[in-house]
Order: sequence, then C-alpha cells, then structure tokens
Amino acid sequence: MKSFEERTRAFRLLRLIALAIPLCVVLGAYGISRAQDAGQLDDWKVDPMRGPVDLGLTDPALVGAIDVHVHLDPDAPGPSGVIRALDIFDAVALAKARGMRGFVFKTHQDAGSAGAAYLARKHAPGLEVFGRTASNYSTGGVNVAELVHYSRIKGGWGRIFEMPTLDSITATTRPGSMDPANLERTRPWMLMMPEGTPPYIPVSKNGELLPEVKQLIGVLAKIRTVDSNGRMVLATGHATPEEHLLLAREGRRQGLNVLLTHPGDIPRKPRSSAPSSRSRPPTSTRTKPDARLPQP
Repeated sequence: MKSFEERTRAFRLLRLIALAIPLCVVLGAYGISRAQDAGQLDDWKVDPMRGPVDLGLTDPALVGAIDVHVHLDPDAPGPSGVIRALDIFDAVALAKARGMRGFVFKTHQDAGSAGAAYLARKHAPGLEVFGRTASNYSTGGVNVAELVHYSRIKGGWGRIFEMPTLDSITATTRPGSMDPANLERTRPWMLMMPEGTPPYIPVSKNGELLPEVKQLIGVLAKIRTVDSNGRMVLATGHATPEEHLLLAREGRRQGLNVLLTHPGDIPRKPRSSAPSSRSRPPTSTRTKPDARLPQP
C-alpha cells in the first residue's frame, strides 16, 4: 500500500513538472518578445529633451561648413532644465561624418568650452573646434578678467566672447519671468543671490553702451589667444534689438568681427506696401550675422 501511495505522489509530481516546463518556455518566450518590442518602441520614441538627434540626413551645404552655435555636454542643463543631447565627442563624430569644417561649442555659464575645444582637436586632428562663452553672473558679468582668462586657456581655441545671455535684460521682460516659480526653472541662482542684486546684467543705458562694455570691446579687439595667436569675435548675446545694433557698431568700429546672437529673434522693420516714387527701392531687412572666424 505504501509503495502504491509513493508511486502516486511521484506520478503527480511528474505531471506538475511536465506542465511547468512548457509553461516556463511560453512565459520566457513572451518575456523575450515583450523585451524586444519594448526595445523597438524605445528606438522610435522621440524624447523632446534628448532627441532623436542624428536622423542620418546629409546635405552638400554641410561640407566645409562650421556651426557657430552648438550646445553640448559637458555642461549644465539649459533654460527650463533642457539636457544637452550630445557631448563634444559625439559632435566631433557627426561633424566628421558630414564633411564639416568644424563647430563652435557654446557654454553660457563657464569657460569650459575653450578647454573642451583643445581636447576635441587632439582627438580629431584637422577638425576646427572653437569655444564660446558668455558674460553672465556665473562668469562675473561684463569683466575683462574673464575675457583674459578665456583667451589664455591651453590652445587658444576659445575665440568667441559673448555679452550676457541667460542674465541679460531679455531674461526679465517676459510676463512672469521674475516670478519665483519661473526663476526656479530658468535661473535658480537668482533666488539665492544677496538682496538687492540687479535682476539682469546691463550693457547699455539711455541708448548708449556702458563704459565698461566699451572698454571690454576695446580689449577684445587687441587681445590674441595663447598658443594659436588668434583674434577673437564679439557675440551680442541675448540683447534687445537696440543693443544688438549698439554692440555691433562698436565692435565693427574697433575692428572686430561681430556675431549677432539669434538674429532671427530681432524684430524686422516692416516694408512699406506702397513706396512713394521718391523713395529708394525696397531692400531686404534680413539681418545676417558676421560669423567669420579667424583662420587657426
């Protein structure tokens, strides 16, 4: 009797095993299929914070071109926490694949773009990589010390020096831009600054550039970068339309190449729909930035 019961239990155990093995196989296959499907979905997913970045597009216009405004890692997130989609070595690979002359790595808040340009050039000889920085609170505002430091970083590839961007007057003019909730997203450092800190870094007053701005532009026109002995370029920053013109005129007066930052955001004077017979022929009001960089 005991032997019969043992055989019965053994038989039941074998039946359970026989049922469990196919079930595990089915569940495992289902899991693999789900994982593969998930991977495919991830490949097609468009994350607005990070990409897709490279769609594999090509254009003859890219051959020999230089992009003068590229935000890359290593960097802090941009306004509203926007994460940089590429790092500088990713950008090097893309530029080389498209036959580009090179690009300019822009940082709003530090001088790291000049050092990164030096490393990128060592990594990819022949590709022209430059750095670009701006005069915000984190870099001391409009000050010659930051300019001199930037020009002396190894290689001398920090070539574009910019007026205020994140801390310019235009950062304060949108409705609600100075509300604590908005500042927490866009300029959190302003919530921690000493009481009485100006809400922005000025570059002009009463239609004239400030004396310290003119003085910095004068130094910028004379300075040459370390090692490569390069001339520098003035970028106008996130300025008002009037300030763009003031800065561009002063820069050109002192012999600098001037780069208008986001010229598409500058309002254009409307054309007259019916010009008088004595008026000049209508001309284009399109603003073109002078993005010429000195030869390395």
